[in-house]
Amino acid sequence: MSAEQPGGTTQLNQSWAPKEIIVVDDASTDNSAKLLCNYAERGDIKYIGLNTNAGVANARNIIIEAAEAEYIAFFDDDDISDVKRLERVLAETRRVEYIHPNLSFISHTSRRQIDKYGSTRIEKPMGCVGDNNIVIIGGKRLAMYTLSGYPYTSGIGACATCCQMVKVETYKLLGGFDKNLRRCEDVDLAIRHAVNGEYFLGIGETLVMQKITEGQEKTAEVVGQCMLQVVEKQNMFFAQNGNTIALRCGSMVNI
Repeated sequence: MSAEQPGGTTQLNQSWAPKEIIVVDDASTDNSAKLLCNYAERGDIKYIGLNTNAGVANARNIIIEAAEAEYIAFFDDDDISDVKRLERVLAETRRVEYIHPNLSFISHTSRRQIDKYGSTRIEKPMGCVGDNNIVIIGGKRLAMYTLSGYPYTSGIGACATCCQMVKVETYKLLGGFDKNLRRCEDVDLAIRHAVNGEYFLGIGETLVMQKITEGQEKTAEVVGQCMLQVVEKQNMFFAQNGNTIALRCGSMVNI
């Protein structure tokens, strides 16, 4: 991450104070290390500096292994979170856990994306159509939709890591993010979660502003190659289920 980016310190300003803030510096080349060390010396954060850039999946896995709290919410350096993001998502997460105590799910919110020209769009989480819509969605049918585009109207939307809140044990049970993927690691994790028959809690409220940045790992070619890797990883899923899985599996629960 870069502490010099606008979203580099939004974790410190949340209305619900997190138990811990873990920051991984993935071999930044700016002034981030110095700034982050200052925060660490004051006890505001736990700082982990890497000598070699190994990609976002590796950085996220380091955070998962270092976490001592029950939940994780990722804050990317080029995103800005609403000050009530943790408070709102945790409240909805605990409410659904009370109603469905045996359900394993990933919570995620809407995000406002801003491109380099200043144009904006709202990216809704899977299953949500309105600002106040809160939906549980998932199952193998969702995995088939994500992998093949097979019709599944309620699945339309995203599950970006920068908008998630998840129990640490859920990430660990999935084996974390695939560090062989330089991009699409969040799509891969969501698919693996859905293939296991698990669920997603979509919160329609827009609580993250994401600035779309450019880079060598964000080109259409790289993203396309990584997405092919993601699909190829699920060859066994296709072989075992075929497209008919989309007709008879999965479910959606409005709450």
